[in-house]
Parts: sequence; structure tokens; C-alpha cells
Amino acid sequence: MSDLEYFAKQYASYGLAVLPLKPDKTPYVAHGFENATTNEETIERWWKQWPAANIGIATGSRSMGIFVVDQDEKNDQHGIQNFEKWIDDNYLMFSDTWTVRTPSGGKHTYFRSTMPVRGRVGWLPGVDIRGEGGYVVAPPSVSGGGSYEWITSPTDIYQPISPDEDADVETLIQDINAKPSDGVPLTVPETIIQGGRNDMLYKLACSLQAKGVSDVAILATIRAENEAKCDPPLPDDEVEKLVKSALTKTKGTAQIQTEEPEKKANSKFDFELQPLYSVQDLMASEDKDLTVYVGDEKTPLLSEGTVVLAAPPKLGKSWFCLNMCLSLTTGSDFLGFHVKKCHVKYYDLEQSRRLKKKRIRMAIDKYKIQVPPGFYIAEKLQGIGRGFIEQLEYDIQQDPEIGVFIIDVFTYVETARKNTETEYQWTYKNFNVINEFSMKHSVSVVLVLHTRKSHDPDHPFDNILGSTANQGASSHMIVLAKSKFNSKSIHLYAQGRETEGVIELDYVNEGGQLLITEAEKDEPDDMMEFMDSEIRKAIVDFMAVNTRWKGRCSGLIEELTKTGIGIDAGPKEIGGFLSKNVGRFMKHDDIMVTIIKNGTGPRLYEITKNVEYSKSTIDTIDEGWITIDENML
Repeated sequence: MSDLEYFAKQYASYGLAVLPLKPDKTPYVAHGFENATTNEETIERWWKQWPAANIGIATGSRSMGIFVVDQDEKNDQHGIQNFEKWIDDNYLMFSDTWTVRTPSGGKHTYFRSTMPVRGRVGWLPGVDIRGEGGYVVAPPSVSGGGSYEWITSPTDIYQPISPDEDADVETLIQDINAKPSDGVPLTVPETIIQGGRNDMLYKLACSLQAKGVSDVAILATIRAENEAKCDPPLPDDEVEKLVKSALTKTKGTAQIQTEEPEKKANSKFDFELQPLYSVQDLMASEDKDLTVYVGDEKTPLLSEGTVVLAAPPKLGKSWFCLNMCLSLTTGSDFLGFHVKKCHVKYYDLEQSRRLKKKRIRMAIDKYKIQVPPGFYIAEKLQGIGRGFIEQLEYDIQQDPEIGVFIIDVFTYVETARKNTETEYQWTYKNFNVINEFSMKHSVSVVLVLHTRKSHDPDHPFDNILGSTANQGASSHMIVLAKSKFNSKSIHLYAQGRETEGVIELDYVNEGGQLLITEAEKDEPDDMMEFMDSEIRKAIVDFMAVNTRWKGRCSGLIEELTKTGIGIDAGPKEIGGFLSKNVGRFMKHDDIMVTIIKNGTGPRLYEITKNVEYSKSTIDTIDEGWITIDENML
């Protein structure tokens, strides 16, 4: 057994995931740090295949949460001196920890964290951070004619220091995870090694977006930089994904800059004044498609952004969330809406583990499925400003297929309100960081809240507990309520910035499975009247030769007459019948009726045949299911 294989196995026994490296520090194995392991048989096989391979140690959660401050002394970088100056400037003094001398005379200083620590290229001049998703070269590896050597090794100290042993480490972590200050020049190093590639290329893409560079040119530039400087280069699909994320920033106004902003003459302000931006420029700009997870672009029940889900206590918010998670991870319809299949992370901060398991078991038994992959659940989450966004970023980093996060309930993670803050200011402060995160990754973050004790059915969204800022700051709202105290049926209201009007439907919880139901009615013969109605028969015959019609009921009578379909009912009677039987038309005739408010004028109706909503889970749908304001079209 070579010394390199022996040390690799030793590191693995400490809980450090290792991987074999080439002399140029790139991995021998595909997927790099993702394949790092503590398995002794795998390590033995690797070093049998590559006996002289250097040793890489994966940083982050793969190796008990270690992160490394990499201080470079090449090319007059003086990383050691700059890190020591930062320590002095912040009045810190770290306890002894694992430390390595690199072949160039630099240092690797090891720390440990229970929270994810991001990789940072150029955190300080000559100082990089090897954090989540990266790796470092470990002794006794050889590179550039020299070797890596322990100054303070695992045999001297059991583990690298963490905030639990040394409070000063917490200050270090907070500074590393903090966003770079606005206006700081962006310097792209000659070589971008694994662990800092995504971060650096994303910053570069944002800076080009800020300069107003065209989308095509940004993608071409990032691809070229990836091939020329990343070691090893990222896969092209990852490059496209991070560029797509950067392009969500408003062109010309992104915060990351590659040069100092021009100082405005005689300006007394410490910020850059914004140039004029014309409506012509706005209309000519390219839009990013809205990512809809439940529904479609016309009627999105759940889309990217910050979503408020509110209901009274004990009404079934958690059941709603559980059923939605199962639909998203299996790709099956949810309450009659198509879904975009994705992975989900459900932060259930309120229920006990026993109750979670019981409810999940009930739901999967009812659906006759196994627990789907990509359905993650957690019982703890740090508050906003104390690791909340960092944890969600870490979730995305571990599984980029996560499209929906659910925080149940949001009260547990809100920041403490200051005496100087109004409730409105406090709400926006909480929501803004979530809005930024959701837009960056095109994900939906569902915040579960309570509603007020008194329920106003005419203004359902005003029932959300808290200030009206909850409505203004969120991109979408879903409110659940009961029309009667002893009713089994739950009424859903949904509205958002991208929604045309208000979506309404009724559903019941049948032993853990949510099923759409008909709104409770007083007349038991309504269904028979619908099926035998002259108006229904005329509409069905008319839509047999048409796929779509839109207009007033008087116009519908004219069209029916032209096609030879006689009808004795007047416009008012037809309008009332259409409004009352929206759900029945969908269920029995595959016809969608959309009611369009037309200001103070007569209502417009849109009738569509062959709607794509699944009928497999629809029992019946509440009347007045979709209402649209004509001014929004």
C-alpha cells in the first residue's frame, strides 16, 4: 500500500470523503467531488488503478461540514497576510485547528460548520473559500515540484474548530456567506477551480446583464470563460442554467458590477443615479417564461414566486400541502390541475414526527402509491437572517430539481419585529429575501399562515392574518375556508399577479386524499335540471362544431340561430345558467365556461371545448370556478 492510499483511507476513517486527483488537481473520476467517498473498498480500487494519484478531500456536508480558507502566495497574492489582517481588523483570535502548508508557501486552514458555507473565489485578495460543493488537495500530495504538508494535523487535534468550540468561527462564516457589497469590482481569476465555478460564472453573467449585453452574447461569453478558465469546465447544461438565472435580472440594473460606477459630477448622493429607460426598450426586451407548477399560464394555481397559503387553524392546511407534494413528485394532477413534476422540500415545523408519518401513510395508501423520490421533509429551519436562505440555497445545491418549498408555518422563521418598524415594513423585509431567492431559482416558496377568526366570504384575501403587505409582497395567494361550520367541504380561493381573476373550487378530504366536490346546494334536483336543460343541449350541439366562442349571451343566441340550433331562452336566462353550471359543464361535457367581468357592461363568456384539465380526479367543481376581469385581458 502506497503512502497516498494509506492517507486516503485514514482521512476516510475520520469521516472525510476523498477522491483521486491528477497532478493538475483535476479529478480522475467522473463528476468530481460528487463521487468522493469514505468507502474503503472504493478507495482501494481507485489507488490500485491510479497508484500515484493525489488526494482530494471534499468540503462541505460530504465531510462533516468542513470548509477551508485557502491562502495563496503565488503571483504576489499574499493571501496569508491578508487573512491575518482580516482576523486582526475583526478582533478575532481562532483556536488551533487543522492547517496545511501548500507547495507554493500558502496555507489551508480548516474549519467546521453545521450550516452550509458557500465556496468563494476571491473572498479576500489571494484568499479563496473551499466550501459546499468543492474540494482541497490534502497531504502528502505533490504538485508543482513540492508537497502538501500538515502543520497541525488530525493526529494533533481531533477535528477542525467550529462555532461550538470557538465563537469567532461564527463571525467568519457570516462574512463568507454574506453577499458581496454593491459596486465591488469583479475580478475573474485565470483559473477557476471546482467549488467556485458556479459562483464566479454566475457573477460574471450578472455583471454582463447589468451592462445591457445581449442574451446571446452573455451565453457565448460564459461558455468561452467556462472552457478557458474553469478547471474542470462545467457541463454545458449547468452553464445554460446559471446564465438563464442571471438573465432574470433586469437588463442594465443588476447589482453586480465589474467596474467602479461612474461618479456623477456635483452629486451629493452615495448611490449611482439611474439612466432613463423607455417603454420602447421595455416592450422590446425579452421575457422569461413563467414557471407554473400547478395549473397553466392562464390559470396558475401555483407558480414561481412567494405564495401565501392561509386558512383557519385545524382546517387542513397540512393535508393540502401533503397532497400537493405527492402530486408534484409523482406528476399526477392536483385538484383537477395538471402539474409540472418536480422535487419538493416540505418544512413541516409544527407537527410531530409520529403525526407526519401517520398522515403520509394514510395519503399514500389512499392514492395506492409508494413514497415518491424527491419528496424531502424537515422539522427544523433557521429564521430569516439566521440561516434561512442559506439552508434553502443548500437544498437547491444538493438537488437542483427542487421546484417547490413549503414553510409550514411561516411564523416560526419570521424575523423579530423592531420597535421602530411598522407591521408593513416588517412584512416586506421578511418577504423581500424570499422573493429574491424564488426569482433567482424560478421556484415557488409557499408560506403557510393563519387567517383571522372572523371570515368575510366577499373579501377572502383580506382574511389573511397580518397586514395588507402580505397581499402586496406575495406573488400569489391561496385562502382556504368553510362556508358553514359543520360543512365537510372546503372552499379554495386563489389569486395572483399572473392570474386572470380569482380561481375558486370546493374539495373534501376523503381519508387523506383531496377530491374536488360540488358546492353545497339546497336543491337536490339541480343535476337533473342541468342534464335535461334546453340550454345545455344547445351549448353541447354548438360546441360539437366549434372549439372556442367568446362574447355576450345575446351574441350566443345569434350564433345558435345561424347554425340552425333553436333556443327559446333569453340572454339573462342563458347567462344565469352558464354561471351556475361551470363545474358541471367541465365534468360531463368537457366544456370550460369562463366568466369575464366587463366593467359596468354585460358580462362576457368564453366557452372552450376539449379542455386539458384531467377529469380523472374531478367529481364536480364549484359553480363560478373561474372569473376574469376584462381589464386584465
